[in-house]
Amino acid sequence: MGRFHRLLRAGQVAWHWQVARTLAPPYLPAAVSIETTNRCNFRCSFCPQSRPEHAALNPVGALTPEQAGAMLDNLRAAGFDADQMSWTLDGEPFMNPRLGDIFDEAVARGFLHQNLASNGSRMTPARLRALPRASSYVILVDLCADATLFETHRGTRGSWAVVVEHLREALADPTLRHIRFHLGEISSLVCHDEAELAARRRALRALFPAAPNLSVYPVYHHDYLGRVSLPLGRMGGRAARYHVCPYPWSTVNVACNGDVVACCRDGERRTVLGNLLRQPFLEIWHGEPYQRLRRDLRDGHPERQAACAGCDLPYDPQRFGAANLLRTARMRLQLLD
Repeated sequence: MGRFHRLLRAGQVAWHWQVARTLAPPYLPAAVSIETTNRCNFRCSFCPQSRPEHAALNPVGALTPEQAGAMLDNLRAAGFDADQMSWTLDGEPFMNPRLGDIFDEAVARGFLHQNLASNGSRMTPARLRALPRASSYVILVDLCADATLFETHRGTRGSWAVVVEHLREALADPTLRHIRFHLGEISSLVCHDEAELAARRRALRALFPAAPNLSVYPVYHHDYLGRVSLPLGRMGGRAARYHVCPYPWSTVNVACNGDVVACCRDGERRTVLGNLLRQPFLEIWHGEPYQRLRRDLRDGHPERQAACAGCDLPYDPQRFGAANLLRTARMRLQLLD
């Protein structure tokens, strides 16, 4: 899919999400993300993996290449003609030992650009070099220049140095120029001053050599676990203006067992809308569970959906500003590439 086609689809999404509020959109999603595994070796404070009950709610699983091929065939049969695929929901993708084989299945079906989020701890240059060279990659890594902050809220003891070294080695390797690294600076977990956050982004960038395949951008967390300290003044509580969440009109997220869930935040599979291994995609996308989700959000009742109850994203004006929407289009959907 070319840039013009992606932009056209983005316009369709904007119309049916913001204006028509269509319950069964007459287009396919702008992006699809498939989880490669729900296993993770980190317990980030802002992630469902940090809940003690998480493993009981979601038994550990991993996507096989055969399952990936079946899901991708299902999407192609529905007319999904994108040339890129995302591989992120819950878990650490590099903990799936068959990650390269999964990407082979994607390339064989015309998905030539892979997007994924990694914590970086298993992302060794050797693993990166083993990925199919027929594809390009965008890898998002949440990081900061403060090792203590990182290991308090994200990694385990000693993990900061490991992640930084993996990135330095990868950026210095000329054979890995087809892989782009987007570093999300996470200091907004503890700092709310924009000037200070900008300085922290510069400090993170300074850790690495100049490289055309590296960029740094801000990450602003929202409180869907009730554990994130949000900046005063940014959030107005439940009395703040309600915004209709765009995710059910724009993206589809699939767990490694085939369950289609409400959004990229629903790693616990609290709202399941169908199963991509057992149902045709259009039956899911236009089905009653998806329509009910869109209706509840359209009508201002996110609390009726398990995945949305308590989520503060619809009340965060920063998420719906022009700058964040542009950043989402560029980083998450790759619409401007």
